[in-house]
Amino acid sequence: MKSIIALALLLFAAASAVAAPTSPPPLVIHMAADGDDSRDGQGPERAVATLDRVHQILEEGPPGSDVVVRIAPGTYRGQRVIWTATDPDYAITFTRGGPDAENPVFDGCLDADEAPENCPGGTWFRLRHAGGEPSNLRFRHLTIRNYGTAISLDGDRNDENGFNSHNEIADCLFERIGNISNPRHRGSTATVRMVNSRHNRVVRSDFIDIINRGDRAALMHALYLAHRASDNVIADNRFIDQTGDAVRVRDRSHRNRVHGNRFDRAGIRGAMSEWYAYPGVGAARDMTSARECPSYHNEFFDNVIGTNYAGDPLQPIYVFHEHRDLPDGCEPPAADTPRMIARDNRTTAERRDP
Repeated sequence: MKSIIALALLLFAAASAVAAPTSPPPLVIHMAADGDDSRDGQGPERAVATLDRVHQILEEGPPGSDVVVRIAPGTYRGQRVIWTATDPDYAITFTRGGPDAENPVFDGCLDADEAPENCPGGTWFRLRHAGGEPSNLRFRHLTIRNYGTAISLDGDRNDENGFNSHNEIADCLFERIGNISNPRHRGSTATVRMVNSRHNRVVRSDFIDIINRGDRAALMHALYLAHRASDNVIADNRFIDQTGDAVRVRDRSHRNRVHGNRFDRAGIRGAMSEWYAYPGVGAARDMTSARECPSYHNEFFDNVIGTNYAGDPLQPIYVFHEHRDLPDGCEPPAADTPRMIARDNRTTAERRDP
């Protein structure tokens, strides 16, 4: 009897193993600076040239698997893409050509001398997805420079349920973002912008020379988490030379965690600040009704803080409108819920070069 039972269990285990679902292999699409958008990207010798072409391929035939976009070393000039191809069950990863390859460079300037008239600015990568589900984009080992904005993760700022989520930026370099390459432009507000974008991670990346020239200098942030951009993690990055506060939180963007980062010559009021449009105050002085609300329980901890952009001491956090009444239409938080929390940060004026 025991042998019959053992045999039955063995057969059941074998049947279960056969029936267990397996993940399909990822679709790999190749890009190269000398690629050709008449190709399909299905191999290095068939590499495409632009992210627009990659997007077209995925829109034409969703693969039902993860996607890896392998980008060969080189400089990709003047590319901009509006991205809508996502899958809540699978990830799309944009990364270098191999584990030991050089990072590809996406440069917003159209030629190597970077003359202002040849640096049109704009946004390199704009996600438009407000389906209330994961968008699962991964940006890894990329260099982005000379754009007004590098990445914008755009959900619906007016619809609480119109979010995107679970994106990741890791081991990337962002440099010369803002109107630093062409001061004739009005200037941007963010290197990476999140609008109703949630549960994202920005880790182990460098943000260098994040600069607006002129009267919008203070409005330029490395990370701008706005309009219900909640539950994001900003960890183990370096922020060096930033004209505005490096991390800005705005309008119902709750429970974001900023930790393990280094800030040097970054910001004006604080390494991280929280603001919302308040009727009759500053940029919101023409508002007739409250459209935005405070953010709560954002944490800033275990960071190393140097100076602000002017070389003066930089405080960890700064809260705007701290003692004003809650605007009409904003739900009060739970009792004693803080707007921002700063703890276990270390202040040093020592500069660490990138």
